[in-house]
Amino acid sequence: ESKLVTPGLVEGHTHMGFGGYRQHEIPMKLKGAGYLDILRAGGGILDTVRKTRAAGFEELYDKTEGFLDEMMGLGVTTCEAKSGYGLDFDTEIKMLKVLKKLNEDHPMDIVATFMGAHAIPEEYKGKADEFIDMLCEELIPYVKEHELAEFADVFTEDSVFNYVQSKKYLETAKALGFGLKIHADEIEAIGGSVLAGEMGAVSCEHLIAINEEGLESMAKGGVTAMC
Repeated sequence: ESKLVTPGLVEGHTHMGFGGYRQHEIPMKLKGAGYLDILRAGGGILDTVRKTRAAGFEELYDKTEGFLDEMMGLGVTTCEAKSGYGLDFDTEIKMLKVLKKLNEDHPMDIVATFMGAHAIPEEYKGKADEFIDMLCEELIPYVKEHELAEFADVFTEDSVFNYVQSKKYLETAKALGFGLKIHADEIEAIGGSVLAGEMGAVSCEHLIAINEEGLESMAKGGVTAMC
């Protein structure tokens, strides 16, 4: 039987630790609904947020452990894992504590990223500035104080967080010692990849709609492009 010896693989962008699944959105997509259409209608990330808030610690732990087992079976030995399906204090901390406990219990090396700015939660609809203020004043300092994540990430995108909001979030995180990541230019190039270069982010993720300005900024800032 043929075998291969190789260094462990590193998965640098994962969203693990979430409640439910979104398979019911597939028919909507097949009928032409886009990512932002589903999000604006309260689906997508927001659907997962509702289910993650309702899930207990053990449920999230067990589900995430299954993903880690599957990844390790494929040769991954180190992975990044983001929060971002809580979008409130208690659930974001719950998710990060799940990741911290799994990093202690599981053979996988887990690098945690706080992504409290993954979407605007329904209770902050129309109040994105206030939500960013809450993250900066309450959650980011708590996550740092309790050493629950190494990186901070934000979704800079149409209908999510704009350049100014994202910059405030990342500047707050950087001042406290977090490494920076940005989800940007997935659907529209609204300045996320430019901000990544300006802030010296370690990575900028998705980049399907990136433009020349973003590419130049990332190159100048030494930012790694991630899918």
